[in-house]
Amino acid sequence: MIGFGILLIYFKNSTSTALFTSIFTVSFTILLSPIFQKFWFNVFLTNFQGGSPVSLNPDRFYIYSLEGQKIPIDFYGLKIALANAIAQLVMALGLFGRLSPPQVIVSSFLFNIAWNLNHFLCVHLQQINPDNRVFDDYQISSVYLFAATFGIIISLMIKKPHLTTRFASTDLSSILSQVGSFFLFLSFCATTTFYSLKFTSTLGEYSRSYVWQEAFLGTFFALSASVISTYIFSIILG
Repeated sequence: MIGFGILLIYFKNSTSTALFTSIFTVSFTILLSPIFQKFWFNVFLTNFQGGSPVSLNPDRFYIYSLEGQKIPIDFYGLKIALANAIAQLVMALGLFGRLSPPQVIVSSFLFNIAWNLNHFLCVHLQQINPDNRVFDDYQISSVYLFAATFGIIISLMIKKPHLTTRFASTDLSSILSQVGSFFLFLSFCATTTFYSLKFTSTLGEYSRSYVWQEAFLGTFFALSASVISTYIFSIILG
């Protein structure tokens, strides 16, 4: 949230809008997401009366968390909510300056419904899919790809930018935005897999595996290449 909040204040006179967008999105999602999590979990994985199918897949801890009749507020529900919030912030970054505060509220509500629908539909597909590869390790499909798709749909519905007079920047806002980018950079490099499990052939099931050095190195080199490429092409294109 800090990284996105600082990154969004690049535009002049947009500090309040940036802070509202980031703080509201995360707070609103953490409060609202558990309700939709439980609803779509019941739609796809159980019968609204508790209980769920037995699974050895990486999503088994979410199933254990959500299988009761009440709406749980626990670690795994929070992880789902935060992934939802990150996806919304990615969308907000692409649409920043084009959404008014009321539109941010409405789009966040609709996003919560659609994102959890997509997530638990994917969980259901993983249950019936023989190779168990519906989800990737870093949730690219349900976080970043979904955010991009949802953002494109919203952008097609909005004809004109809302903050047309605020697209200038200052030296201070530019520096702060780079600080925000640095926070995001660190968060990617320090992240662990969403499902912290790895298949162990000797046990015949998934076991916990938190340290994947190749994943950290791959993320570091990918982000470094993207940042360097952005600066090079920015200079070339003026």
